[in-house]
Amino acid sequence: GYNQIRNLLQEKKYDKILVHFFDPAYFQLLEPQDLSETQIILYSHGTDALYRVFDRIGQPYFTNDYQVPEIMTSTYEIRDYYIKKYNDLPNVKFVFVSNWAKEMSERIIGIKYNNSEVIPCFIDENQFPYQEKDENLRKKVFILRKFDDLNTYSIDIDVRVILELSKRECFKDMEFSIYGDGNIHEKLVLPIKDFPNVHIYKKFLTHEEIRKMHAENGIGLFATRFDTQAVSSCEAAMSGCVVISSKDVGTCEYIDEGLGTFCETENIKEYADLIEKLYNEPKTFKTLSKKMHESVMKTCSYDYSIKKDMETIKKFTEVEKIEVPSLKKNPLLSIIIPSYNVGKYIKG
Repeated sequence: GYNQIRNLLQEKKYDKILVHFFDPAYFQLLEPQDLSETQIILYSHGTDALYRVFDRIGQPYFTNDYQVPEIMTSTYEIRDYYIKKYNDLPNVKFVFVSNWAKEMSERIIGIKYNNSEVIPCFIDENQFPYQEKDENLRKKVFILRKFDDLNTYSIDIDVRVILELSKRECFKDMEFSIYGDGNIHEKLVLPIKDFPNVHIYKKFLTHEEIRKMHAENGIGLFATRFDTQAVSSCEAAMSGCVVISSKDVGTCEYIDEGLGTFCETENIKEYADLIEKLYNEPKTFKTLSKKMHESVMKTCSYDYSIKKDMETIKKFTEVEKIEVPSLKKNPLLSIIIPSYNVGKYIKG
């Protein structure tokens, strides 16, 4: 709880404090403390640094006139204030999961991060080991998503891609498995629920079940309107599934764009054409499968995530130096009477 954290920070000194998903509540915990000899690393997970594009992040499906709720917009100025203030402290470092997210944050807040790193979320090469794909798995496509009412998950695009494929000859020889749950699940899958080769599983999967599902499928369809990294996409690529996703998001930093599996976000025909091409070209499918794995091994496996994170924590040595000004010959004397418990907040 916040009270326990506040008490710890008042009573003890720490070499380093790592904050994941920084927001005003955490800044307000740090603010009263003497942290001049403490290194602070702030890890962004999306909205905490991209709140000023919440009109995109929080937009529901099937609406063009979404208004960001006042409970969110009322926090913009205080969030700006804290991020700008801590950005100017030499003992603070910001960590983002992609350059895409960092640069967008800089653009919308109007700053340049003085001390920052880009470290992706870890994709476990042991949990999701590469297995050479049988060419027949090119016929099996899966979708793994939340079905909450947020159009950034872009399930409506995935559904329209399946509908487009249903008009083509290859469709009757393919299978589609859809996993996930959320508050508009039935509404989203309604247009495709009667196809006999579309299997809908209204549930979430454990890591072990995801690994098994990867082994049973060849193509992962992950259309998206907003992803800072897209962990599920990278996990599928690590396993050797061919991931088909959208351009101009953070995922493009971790799965090689040169492989040609990123589509214009709203171009339904482009996704369908690519899936049909993989169906018609088994060798291309197998080649891409291996290259998918190799790509994420070079971007978000252990050496590029957890190992890099640990090295960042160990190497970060800058701390704020507080300079005591020299006294004037005739200094102005102020007498300050602190109130209850203020002694814990006064720098010695």
